[in-house]
Amino acid sequence: MADSNYSEKNVDISNISSQGHWTSQFVPTKAGTYQIYSQWKNSDNSTIQSQIETLTVYPGLSYMTCGIYGANNQPIGKIEKDMVVYINGQLSPQLSYETLTLKTIKPDKQESEISVSTSFGGKFSYVFLVDSEGEWQLSFCWGGNNDYEGCNSSQIKLYPGLEVGNALIVSGGGFGDDLSPCLEMLTRRFYSILLRRHFSHEMIYYISPGIASATYPVDDNFPEVNDIKQYLESLYPEHTSGIINDNKQLIIYLADHGGNNKFLMNSLASNEKLSASDLDQWLDIYQQKTGDMVIVIVESCYSGSFIDELSPAIDQKRIIITSTEKDQQAIFDKTCSNNFSQYFFNFIESGENIKNSFQKAKDKMMGLKQFFQDGTFKQFPQILDAMNLSQNSFIAGSYHIGDAMPSIEYNPTTDIHAGLFPLNVIIHDAEDAVTAWANIIPPNFIAPVITNEFSTPVWDLDTVQLNPGQQKDEYFGTYNFLYNGIYTVTIFARDSKEKMTSKEISFTVSDGEEPFIKGDINFDQQISIQDAIIALKIICGLQAPVAKGAGIDQSKIGLSDTIFVLRKVSGSLRTGQK
Repeated sequence: MADSNYSEKNVDISNISSQGHWTSQFVPTKAGTYQIYSQWKNSDNSTIQSQIETLTVYPGLSYMTCGIYGANNQPIGKIEKDMVVYINGQLSPQLSYETLTLKTIKPDKQESEISVSTSFGGKFSYVFLVDSEGEWQLSFCWGGNNDYEGCNSSQIKLYPGLEVGNALIVSGGGFGDDLSPCLEMLTRRFYSILLRRHFSHEMIYYISPGIASATYPVDDNFPEVNDIKQYLESLYPEHTSGIINDNKQLIIYLADHGGNNKFLMNSLASNEKLSASDLDQWLDIYQQKTGDMVIVIVESCYSGSFIDELSPAIDQKRIIITSTEKDQQAIFDKTCSNNFSQYFFNFIESGENIKNSFQKAKDKMMGLKQFFQDGTFKQFPQILDAMNLSQNSFIAGSYHIGDAMPSIEYNPTTDIHAGLFPLNVIIHDAEDAVTAWANIIPPNFIAPVITNEFSTPVWDLDTVQLNPGQQKDEYFGTYNFLYNGIYTVTIFARDSKEKMTSKEISFTVSDGEEPFIKGDINFDQQISIQDAIIALKIICGLQAPVAKGAGIDQSKIGLSDTIFVLRKVSGSLRTGQK
């Protein structure tokens, strides 16, 4: 056996079978081209050699892990200004005596780079003084060598002096409607983010009709308005259970159906609703007692109506974020992938401050078809931050490591012929296992529209699961593009920490069928009361013009088509209405 430097290595072969078969194991330790052959002595002591096989070994993968410690390698609960901090890490697979680059960005935006070397076994350490308040950003980089590709550490962010406060999470009591699975997913994701930001279970109060688990313990499974008041009162310092001080923040996240200045707490308890004015009154008392900063995030239809009611007094530290304007609906799809909260959480996960997380989430939504219909944006998230607190506010403890967001790469053509077409993507920078899928908006899709309060349009889209391929980071699936026109395909990737990213792709399809719209019986490219009238005429045996494939099951027109059209016209189809 010869390696890329043409040196020979002998490998003992044992367990030769009676048929002359044998096996041997070889683990290459360097990248390059290997020639592999075998030799043996014949009965006359002459040497016989097999044919030569060529094996190309590419550079292996490396990775870095690191942690924050105090003196004597003790874990740190909180970082303060003028504290000495130790960053200990490991370059794997045990890459000894390699040179890393540490890049540091201090709160004043001053950047610096220094070299740090690994010791035997790939371990490294760096000690520094946190000499100023504000956000610190640090990351290690290794350029690689002939045998291993380079890698970067997760980004380390320090927020000296920031304390973990408390959080109230409310998943309103939809109790089994179309939106309920999404509400549970969003509130649980936020719960998991808080846990990774040094919050403990005791610091989080979770109100949800969902099933409790060890990871997501539910404190109250029958949401009522008074629960919020009682929880806020439990945090006052003069109570024996008081655990808040003026160095901590309180975070409130509300997710359910909404109306004008109202949030639906429970559809079973006489449709119990939280009013924005009540919440404002309770927060006024809370902040008068504590002086604490409050961050309120509302994910619901018409949530923008909370902005005026919750507007803080001149001396109150309060940030209000809503997923919509006061007269807009919040848009969801059945996989709960495309919505304001998911995008906002993505940027919170990556360590952004609250202001940047909000703005980047809003910018992301503005570029997606689901939120841009008929030439107008259908959902504008709102933020009220009179004291500009969000620029220096983080949902975190005094430090955080990670998290890199997965990224999606797609290169093939987007002009395709009708029929089955592969959806193959590369997903980079994901931690552990990845779940990937695609949501499909076809040319003939009509978005559900409602006008009722406490109802939410849920988009029922085709979904394609993307499975891991043979190549690293590759995921693949197929979809049958039937109709001519533009399809909007949104690829999603979610890793084991629930971090999720997306990429929207437009496909222009030709040589297919002309798109029909379910319920558009007269083929005028809209669903109106005229379609219901035509359906009723056909049911009664009267002659009426009918478009090909206009029936909801693409067969003959019947009573189900009339009901379908009337529900679409009234705005009650697939809305998650109570």
